[in-house]
Amino acid sequence: MTNRSLWKNLPIEIIREHIIPYTYNCQSIELCNDIKSFNETKLYLLYLYFQKYYFIQDDNLWLEWLDNDILRFINTEIPDTYGLENFYLPLYRRLPLINDKSDKFIRDYVFNYMKNFEVMRHIQTNIGLLDTEEREYLIQFIHKLQFEMGN
Repeated sequence: MTNRSLWKNLPIEIIREHIIPYTYNCQSIELCNDIKSFNETKLYLLYLYFQKYYFIQDDNLWLEWLDNDILRFINTEIPDTYGLENFYLPLYRRLPLINDKSDKFIRDYVFNYMKNFEVMRHIQTNIGLLDTEEREYLIQFIHKLQFEMGN
């Protein structure tokens, strides 16, 4: 479903009362900086991985590498192939949908989320879960990983 079709499904009252006024109100500096940080981090990492890891035979492999490395950062430098550590739980509690759920529910949610959604959505969600400072650490971590791998 495209964004355009999602907009068409919203009741006009919701658009008039909640969305339009929000777009005309001044937003906090913190929110603006967070949005800017998210966008810059995402675009930089996508560019970096596309340049280094794009392989002709598999168009999505470079995205999967990026997703894996972001998860490795979130998972306290342990590749997700070895399992997820508890550090990711507080990060996923930042999602309003699951912030009050049990650890088991969050583990199941993350596992199902990773299994059922496209890789770009994982990347955006995981970058979005980080705050501005954590995104800076993510970039440093990615640079460190690439240096260690000799890239």
